[in-house]
Amino acid sequence: MATTTTLSGTIIIGEGSSTAIIPVSTPIPPPKPGDFALQFSTTDAATAPKLAVGSYITWAAAQMNLGIKDSDLPASLRNVTAAVLDLHLDSTGPFDVKVQLGTDSGGGFSSTWTPIAALPLTISDIALEVTNIP
Repeated sequence: MATTTTLSGTIIIGEGSSTAIIPVSTPIPPPKPGDFALQFSTTDAATAPKLAVGSYITWAAAQMNLGIKDSDLPASLRNVTAAVLDLHLDSTGPFDVKVQLGTDSGGGFSSTWTPIAALPLTISDIALEVTNIP
């Protein structure tokens, strides 16, 4: 009988008081020798780790030296929640983080956003993916 080993833990992304604690795991030994990759994936935004979109943007921009921060975003976007759907961090440098944008109120997540309160317009199912390939 084959024995398998999995390394598990958490990664925290975000800035300031808004962070997401993301459970990650990877098999040991890795499928590709020398390539240690931590993974997280879910299809359910309602139960996914969440953080304020401004904190996510500030964190992601810092990882890629883009110089964008929360205050650069439109005010209505700062109140949007980012639900982390996929995370891939690789020891060789690449990383990929995909989030679903929406609102989180009363413990329920909705993948909708109203950008201008006075305008009867709702945006739904917006995903934002940040990929860094060195």
